[in-house]
Amino acid sequence: MHEYPCISVMAFAVQPGGDISLDDFHGIVDNVYVESYVIEGPYDSLDESGRGEERVNSRCQRVTDAVWRVINADRTLGGLVFEYPDPPRVQISDVWTRRDGADDQLYFVQASRLDFGVQRQSYAGR
Repeated sequence: MHEYPCISVMAFAVQPGGDISLDDFHGIVDNVYVESYVIEGPYDSLDESGRGEERVNSRCQRVTDAVWRVINADRTLGGLVFEYPDPPRVQISDVWTRRDGADDQLYFVQASRLDFGVQRQSYAGR
């Protein structure tokens, strides 16, 4: 329970597309997903005040914003893709609770996901 926040990046569901097609190069659109999980706790029992939910939600919003700022600082992802035109679609989960088996403490967990398409060129070769 101490390895949070946890951030993972996935890029898959490649599909032909985009506006780029130059001779042997073809435009490809990759879907990129960046997920983050944050945690708040420990609590001895279910937090009736709602403080744990508020804190984990605030932390989730801050981590999601920080992830977007890092990605947005280099809109070509180090020159790997063409600059993506649209902001990502952002999803924030509901808060859920989890018990740590080692100390039977209660933790509040929340996740977020940013997904966006990036366009790159692929060499078709002849």
